[in-house]
Amino acid sequence: MPRATEVTPESGMTAEQRRVFEAIAGGPRGGAGSLYKVMLHSPQMTDRVQALGAYLRFGSTLNKRISELATLVTARFLACRYEWVSHQQWCRQAGLTEEVIQAILERRRPAFSQADEEAAYDVLMELHQHHQVSDASFQQAVRHFGIPGTCELVGLAGYYTLLGLFLKAFQIEPPGNPPRPFED
Repeated sequence: MPRATEVTPESGMTAEQRRVFEAIAGGPRGGAGSLYKVMLHSPQMTDRVQALGAYLRFGSTLNKRISELATLVTARFLACRYEWVSHQQWCRQAGLTEEVIQAILERRRPAFSQADEEAAYDVLMELHQHHQVSDASFQQAVRHFGIPGTCELVGLAGYYTLLGLFLKAFQIEPPGNPPRPFED
């Protein structure tokens, strides 16, 4: 059970909360999930977070396969069940193979068939594990994604780390009680 109540139209909202809620619900997400409904206790923060997320998820120069890989690697690093469960289906739709998804779940290095996935994975894992990126991994990312795409790759890691920490701190679980792919 979440540590804070969800802010919804039925529970009563301030004008600012309603404006942000409507921006989320009417945007590319098509609705506001539990994460944003709890986050709405701070509407100005939520507005900025959701705007960044909307860009990174729906407007980024990175293709969806790489964006979803970044999300999945971050979710697994943080052991964030909500993010993992929510994005697993989108990873498949974006073209990540079951072998890559399963290896990330098992905390193994995937055997990549696509060099851009390997470049993204290396940057993400180095950031999460060592909080820095080697010159070799950085240059590989730039070769595949350019500087703008590499910026967005790092931004995705930061964005989903923010969401993952928020979900864990507020104990927000995915809807419908799906299976636990790993222990937190």
